[in-house]
Amino acid sequence: MEITTLFDDIKYFKIEFIQKIDESEIFLVEDKIAAAFDMSKETKFKDVVIRRDEISIDFEHSLTHAEILIHTKNQNGLLAYVMHCFDVLDINIVTAKIHSSKYKVRDSFLMDKQSEICNNTQLIYDMLTNKDFICVE
Repeated sequence: MEITTLFDDIKYFKIEFIQKIDESEIFLVEDKIAAAFDMSKETKFKDVVIRRDEISIDFEHSLTHAEILIHTKNQNGLLAYVMHCFDVLDINIVTAKIHSSKYKVRDSFLMDKQSEICNNTQLIYDMLTNKDFICVE
């Protein structure tokens, strides 16, 4: 999956499947995608575990962007949890590369350097690792 911010805060999502989806099942995928963007629903996040050594943050990636890498075990709800934490921190993801296998994820997030986020490295680590912090709005 790839996520890219275009213009006017419009996000582009590219989802690739390992297997071809049967034409008769496309409506199921469309329904899941539509439900995922229903912002009126409240999400209960699953318990995920991300260790500090599985996160890498590079604030020197470029003049305008920082990069967050997360290499951890694959877990149900991991991406939802990470994106929620970014939302709470007001981190704008410009590009995301999501690579998942049965057991591992290698996710890369390019974010805008904004909102003093570069001065809050420890807060990012604490939220993502759920260390002494409950990730709720």
